[in-house]
Amino acid sequence: MKRLHLGILACALGLFVAVAPASAGEKIFLTIASGPTGGDWYTMGGTIGELAKTAVPGATVTVTTGGAVGNLSVVDSGKADIGISMASLYNEARTGTGEFQGKPRENVRAMAYLANIFMSFFLVAEESPIRSIEEIRERKIPIRLLTSTKASSPAVAAERMLLEYGIAFDDIVKWGGKVGYVSYAEASNLIKDGHADAWVGPMVSGIVELTTTKKMRMLPI
Repeated sequence: MKRLHLGILACALGLFVAVAPASAGEKIFLTIASGPTGGDWYTMGGTIGELAKTAVPGATVTVTTGGAVGNLSVVDSGKADIGISMASLYNEARTGTGEFQGKPRENVRAMAYLANIFMSFFLVAEESPIRSIEEIRERKIPIRLLTSTKASSPAVAAERMLLEYGIAFDDIVKWGGKVGYVSYAEASNLIKDGHADAWVGPMVSGIVELTTTKKMRMLPI
């Protein structure tokens, strides 16, 4: 049997799959590292998988959950053949900077540009007194903030976006607040039940559903 090692990375979001045809009698296995369940990247990973099956009849395709940082590492190590990530993180992985400081990922290559997805929306409950991100920093508000699973693209984007406002996740904790890395479904339930104050991340279906049952306000970014 032969495992298909593409050694490539489908870099941040259109759609293209290039899979070498199998020789007669050879079995092709393809692993695609996508994103958190319920998100756009997970859906895209499934779509890429279906295209791969069409391109290589009989191929065994597995789509796994993942995150923008981890996907680069699993492709680099050969644990996955294709991964979805962000262009900026791909550059950091190749150069050994940022999230990959001193540990470059040399066995990954950009394969395709897929789409441009807005990663950071800042939502608070309508009854919240918070009107701006600047106010959180100035008043050191102990906000209970949620974002996507750790090392996922929304979590990385949320952290970097807040740093532009002079707010580190550690600052929120120092002010008495909390930062939670959760699934989209968990985020919806926690905010709905009053156990969290804000969501920073994409407007995926689970978060859109939240806004139909609880009034939320979007802060300007």
